[in-house]
Amino acid sequence: MTLCIAAACQYRNKPRIVTCTDWRVTTGYGSANNTDKMRWIKKPNWVALTAGNKTMADALVRACRAAVASETLTEDTILPILERVARKLLVARKDAYVYATLGVTYADFLNRTPAQFPESVVSVTFSEIRKMRIEASLIVAGFVPKGKSAKPIICKIDRNGDVSISEHFECSGEGQVVASPTLLRREYSSKVSLMDAAYRLYEAKTLAEVFSSVSEDTSVDILYPDGTLEQFSTSGHDKLGSMFRMFGPKKTIKFPKLEKKYFDSLEFNTLS
Repeated sequence: MTLCIAAACQYRNKPRIVTCTDWRVTTGYGSANNTDKMRWIKKPNWVALTAGNKTMADALVRACRAAVASETLTEDTILPILERVARKLLVARKDAYVYATLGVTYADFLNRTPAQFPESVVSVTFSEIRKMRIEASLIVAGFVPKGKSAKPIICKIDRNGDVSISEHFECSGEGQVVASPTLLRREYSSKVSLMDAAYRLYEAKTLAEVFSSVSEDTSVDILYPDGTLEQFSTSGHDKLGSMFRMFGPKKTIKFPKLEKKYFDSLEFNTLS
């Protein structure tokens, strides 16, 4: 499942988007490390970060590219476009399952006659359909026009096909259950500086490595409104690592000596 994070930030009062990913990818044959997690959705300044099953993630990327190819992306249009993509992909999965098991399309199954299939078959089919997920998630990040400047937008299609939008950050993949609370605890906001953002994302990703699906290899990239992409160099990663050792949670803590004054007595009869 891995981990991907995208977040808006500022550099000298100009908007930027920072992304942070591990290198783990998952296929039907297993997992491996791969740096190909960031894809262009629409040039010059819209990218996607993939997590989950690689085959389904690739399908999401292709569907998003096709959906936005002739569209003008704005704060109002991006969400409905991604919602249509997610619904279409989920319906396609259901259609493939129904056709493989019953030999009819999903639409024909929904419009079946009462005697066409046994009730037990209908019940099992609906049960399987309800459990279907996209099995991949996609963060779509880019810039929309805002006066003479640009505004960063971060969207996510999750494994259930639900779509969300944020002006601050989005996380996807198994590691998000650690990364998201970490960023919220740090009170992450799109107003933070570029270096501050890079560290907070790096910290969140590093802490998420408690999941075996999140590899230690890390990419930190910066997207500019004009489409320029930069990545943190070896020196940049060394700096982030030294900051984590200084500011991040410590694995071992030197505890003070336990003293009686730290406690008050409690009478049992005071408990409800």
